[in-house]
Amino acid sequence: MEKNRKYIVLTILVGMVAIAGYLNWSYNDTGNTAQVSENIGEATMVDSKKTEEKKETNKEDKDILLLSEAKSAKDKGRSKAMELLNNVLENEKSDSNAKENALSELTAMANNMEAEGVIEGILKTKGYEKSVVFITDKVATVAVKTDKPLTGTDVAKIQDIVKSNGSVSGEKITITEVKD
Repeated sequence: MEKNRKYIVLTILVGMVAIAGYLNWSYNDTGNTAQVSENIGEATMVDSKKTEEKKETNKEDKDILLLSEAKSAKDKGRSKAMELLNNVLENEKSDSNAKENALSELTAMANNMEAEGVIEGILKTKGYEKSVVFITDKVATVAVKTDKPLTGTDVAKIQDIVKSNGSVSGEKITITEVKD
């Protein structure tokens, strides 16, 4: 049973590291990739206003997509972890201690998921339209899409929302802004 528990913990940790790595990569991706024309030497007339509008739209779409992908990756990782924990609960060979641990981990995950949803909803009502919240083991990471840099007031507001709805202390909250 100890072996199963190690695999569960390892799987959860690997999933969390993968999500953190993906978020780090996606937030640091500057998008400086060159586009190659299919017909080399082909001239194209460009309207600078339309190009700027398209760039702004593409940048906003990319930011929204990144946050959506982060939420999706979070949900997939949690689903796999929950599946493993449910397997422990349903396995007749699991001892009662392993089942208790699996049940408590499932309960904690459910509570964290509920808190994340509540926090994301409150952030939306406070003007932060796009956000992703990760809560694990009394540690919270919040990614917020902003049009302008977050002020000290913004950070304090976000921290208060997380502290009151996620049962996380201020020093264990990380806020990352996804800029336009």
